[in-house]
Amino acid sequence: MGNKISKKMTNSTTVMCVFSVIALFFGAVGAAFDPLATLIHNAVFKHDVDYMFLYDYDSTVRKITWYLTLYGSSVFMAVMSLVVMILLFKNKGKKNLSSSTASLIIFPTLVSMLLPIFGMIDELSSSISKIKSSDTDQTVFIKVCQLLAYCIPLISGFFLLLAGLCLALRLSGENYSVAVERVEKVAPANEFIPLQNQPIQNQFAQPDMNSFRQPEPIAPVIPVPQPAAPDSEPAVKMCPHCGAQLKSATAKFCSTCGQQV
Repeated sequence: MGNKISKKMTNSTTVMCVFSVIALFFGAVGAAFDPLATLIHNAVFKHDVDYMFLYDYDSTVRKITWYLTLYGSSVFMAVMSLVVMILLFKNKGKKNLSSSTASLIIFPTLVSMLLPIFGMIDELSSSISKIKSSDTDQTVFIKVCQLLAYCIPLISGFFLLLAGLCLALRLSGENYSVAVERVEKVAPANEFIPLQNQPIQNQFAQPDMNSFRQPEPIAPVIPVPQPAAPDSEPAVKMCPHCGAQLKSATAKFCSTCGQQV
């Protein structure tokens, strides 16, 4: 268990949802740019081509690898925009979005925009010079398409960044907060946990004799003699000769007839 922390939460707005939709549109166009550019090229110019920038490899793996090399950023932007759009539309009226959501939108988008930026810088100088020196519209069209292959994912990432920044700005001015439980890390059972501020006990140390108490002496129980019960009086005897009552039970002669009892 852990202590509770306060976490700011907010909901998405219509502007954020619109930005995510625009980002998804440009991401999808960039992912499908090669067949779209090929279709436009064959419709405008007489010389038909099978692929605009892809090579006709015999191996499927090489085709996929080369496609991801050229349009991987656009594919990532399309998938990222779709996830963000679903998330924003789902939480349009619910305060379920936190600063971690804004970070998951902004930082991956910035990282994925690095590759098309470097590609566009590398292609820009050669394409502009060829466009100025070229006399055919077909060459100009191909060079413009090469630049657009790098620019389109940048446009998609730009609108994704706007959606993430709007979410971050909305969180900075939000007063609504939720208390969440922060779970502390629990060490596994087999992990050694050092004892802190605890004295180490020596197993060979002598025990403290003051901690042992001498047993109190037990007083002997002396039986108390009980008084003997008085003997019951002997029954009165009768003279066997005359039948007269004797004076005592221990009398040896009858007081009436004088005979020995």
